[in-house]
Amino acid sequence: NQAALESIGFKWTATEAEELDAMWFSHLNELKEYRRVRGSFAINQHKAETAFLAAWINSQRRHHRLKLRNEPNLLTDVREKALEGIGFNWERVNTWEMQFQKLLNFHKKHGHCSISKSYEDKDFQNWITRQRQNYHDKVAGKQSGLSDSKQKKLEELGFVFQPLKHIWDNKLNDLQEFK
Repeated sequence: NQAALESIGFKWTATEAEELDAMWFSHLNELKEYRRVRGSFAINQHKAETAFLAAWINSQRRHHRLKLRNEPNLLTDVREKALEGIGFNWERVNTWEMQFQKLLNFHKKHGHCSISKSYEDKDFQNWITRQRQNYHDKVAGKQSGLSDSKQKKLEELGFVFQPLKHIWDNKLNDLQEFK
């Protein structure tokens, strides 16, 4: 039985290369699941739960650049095709600016920046939520993806970082005016 399997090339243990390949495809599956849930490949590298996947993506992009220059890299043709097969973009996209442009367009159309949680563009909705979370982190003195210039751009547009406080303040103001 064992001899018969070995005679046709059966391996009882995986080689290191096979184990690394299995691990790589496991990360690819994590990325596919992330995109399925979040709607994009935009991953926050500052959050503990997504930092590894963000680093893995950066590594794939780095190896792709090396491959394009015919320098030593770990991106096999199979891996490259697998990433391209899920719509992966090799170039970093400035997703913050793209999403901010969506917010500008929304503001022009509706006259405000109050995006409902049921808004059809989930990637945009997630971006809105991240801006608010980044603001809270920044105010709390934690590491945040919200620079002063980004905060200023949002504030100039009338973006509300604390919607519940904003509603409370408006209702209180209405009550004071009524009184």
